[in-house]
Amino acid sequence: MSWELHFGHVPDGVFVLHSCNNPPCVNPSHLKLGDHQENMNDRSAAGHYATNEAHPMVKFSDELVAAVRSASGTYEAIAAHFGMSESHVGNIRRGDMRT
Repeated sequence: MSWELHFGHVPDGVFVLHSCNNPPCVNPSHLKLGDHQENMNDRSAAGHYATNEAHPMVKFSDELVAAVRSASGTYEAIAAHFGMSESHVGNIRRGDMRT
């Protein structure tokens, strides 16, 4: 709303980003237009998105994930060795998930 009041219409598919990394901020001098990828890059750079072990839903440590990814053998054997399900092994090895 602040952008539109000060600068006009926001085109479809364009995001209003906060250069101050404070999402509630409406100061027009802190706003800029960008795309989705730039918004995600800003979020990560500002530390507003937890990844890997810092994410609250992660069950497995970075060390365990690395060990599963480098382990040899069948998914069944790897799962038994690390005490997890075969589906977790598959998901970790494919990079689909860490939980």
